[in-house]
Amino acid sequence: MLKNYFKIAIRPLSSQKMYSLIKIGGFALSIAACLLIGLFIRNEFNYDHTYPHAERLYRMVSDFNYKGTIARGASFQAPLAQTIKRDFPEVEKAGRLLTDHQSSEKFENRIKLYNNTK
Repeated sequence: MLKNYFKIAIRPLSSQKMYSLIKIGGFALSIAACLLIGLFIRNEFNYDHTYPHAERLYRMVSDFNYKGTIARGASFQAPLAQTIKRDFPEVEKAGRLLTDHQSSEKFENRIKLYNNTK
């Protein structure tokens, strides 16, 4: 019985080769696209979940003008961590992330973590 079902399914594929190739290729591309989107979403939801109390972690990001282009970054002035902790009582801990701009031109993505306040 299954043998007959496969014969019936393969017969139009062999008689209309180009149509079958387009149809199967489109199906394969759509499955690949769905898998990539799913992996991207999974990665975004798993970001920073290795830390205890991950649902209570936040990262501040600012938009700034850098050489005529709008850029986004997490680097702020030195007293920001203490100011946030003082002005917002719901903040338990605050830390600063400062990019080393001099060496980042030589070595991309070189980041230093400074002054993790308690």
